[in-house]
This record gives sequence, structure tokens and C-alpha cells, in this order.
Amino acid sequence: YFYGGGEASAHRAAEYAEQELQRITALVGYYPYSKTTLMLYNSVGDLRQSNVNLPLPNAVNGGEAQLARMSKVEIAFTGKQTDFKREMSYQITQVLLNDMMYGGSLREVLQSNYLLQLPDWFVGGASAYAAEGWSVDMDAYMRDMVREYPTGNRTAPFFVRNSQLAGQSIWNYVAERYGYGAVQN
Repeated sequence: YFYGGGEASAHRAAEYAEQELQRITALVGYYPYSKTTLMLYNSVGDLRQSNVNLPLPNAVNGGEAQLARMSKVEIAFTGKQTDFKREMSYQITQVLLNDMMYGGSLREVLQSNYLLQLPDWFVGGASAYAAEGWSVDMDAYMRDMVREYPTGNRTAPFFVRNSQLAGQSIWNYVAERYGYGAVQN
């Protein structure tokens, strides 16, 4: 979906989203059950004013499990094509991984939500890895962690400081150590 003034961006985004979906499904080894809605905004201000993307109800709230699935990609064009494409890849991967982990039908969502609670670094890191692969930020983060904590247990500060970069580095390690086919497993 798009609105006035966003026709050119919408056309480019649709083409890129199709290419990315094929690339990411090949990397992850999974194709989604349902269609993904792509909502484009002409500016970050328009995105922030939207009430469409309310917080994801993936947590337990007062004893009630909230069971909504993530099926929308909302993205604003910031003026930089590279940032736009990176963010789109990241969000498409998040939707795909969410569909893979929590299933396509209501029954699968109920079963998965009850049995499977993944940490933020897992899905965020996998999404970042699928969108970017190795990145300079990830490399600098890992180098800083090794310098700051030369010995002892690095696990706690490693995940606390930036869980997404930590997860991305773990997925990068798995791919480099065991091959890209291991990411699917």
C-alpha cells in the first residue's frame, strides 16, 4: 500500500521486495504461508503518525498470552536508497521468521506461542544477518567486546549492550563456520 506522491517508491519497493523475498527464502529455507502486506510511507514523520503498527503483542500481559502474528512491513523512505533497502530486507526477514516460528494457522500460533519463546537476539540477529550478512558495525562491536572484556565471561555484557548485533554475529559465525546451509537448520 502507498499513497499520493509515493508511486515511484512503491514500484521500486515492490520489485526489490520480490527479489529479497526470493533471496531470504532461499537462505532460510522457508516460504511463508500467507501474503505479507507492504505499507510505504513518504516520510518518517508519516510513519510515526500512523496507528497501523502498534507494538507487537508477543509478550504475556497480565496472565494473557497475546497471539497476534506479524504480517506487515511498514517502511518509510528516508531519502537514502541503501538505508531503505536494508530496512526493507530486515523487516521482510522478521515477518518471514515470525511466520516460520509461530506458524500460519491459529492452531499453530496457539501451540507455538505456548511452547516457543525466543529471545530478542535470536530473531533480531537472524533478521539483521539475512538483511546485511557481515557488517562493519558487527565487526566493530565484536572487536570492542573482546578488548573491553579480554578474559572471563563475556556472555552477559555481550547480549546486554546490543542484542541485535550480538545475534547477528552469532548467525554470521554459524554461516562462516558451518556453511550457509546450516543457517536453515
